[in-house]
Amino acid sequence: TAWTTITADNDLCPCVDDLTARAKRGKVQLVWTHVDADRYDIYRSDDGGSTFSKIAETTSTYSTYLDASVTSGNTYSYYVKSITWDGECDSNVVEITVPTSRR
Repeated sequence: TAWTTITADNDLCPCVDDLTARAKRGKVQLVWTHVDADRYDIYRSDDGGSTFSKIAETTSTYSTYLDASVTSGNTYSYYVKSITWDGECDSNVVEITVPTSRR
C-alpha cells in the first residue's frame, strides 16, 4: 500500500491585473489579458465603487466585454472576477465617465 499527501492551494486562481476601460457615447468597452480562467464575471458600480452588481459573464478568451447599457454623462466602476475550478480572483478596479458627445 502506498500513501501520499495532497495539499490544496486556493491561490492557484489567476488574477486579471490589467483591466482597462474605454468609453464612447452610450457604451463602455472593457479589455483585459486572458489569464486562462474558465469564466469571467463582469461587475459594475454606478455609485463610486461602493456597491457592485454582476452584469454579465463570459467564457471568451478574447477577454473583452461591451457594456451598452450605460448612460452618457454617468461615471461607472468595473472589475472582472476570474473563475477557475479551484477558486476565483478579483481584478483591479477601473473607473470611467461615459462622454455625452461623440468622440
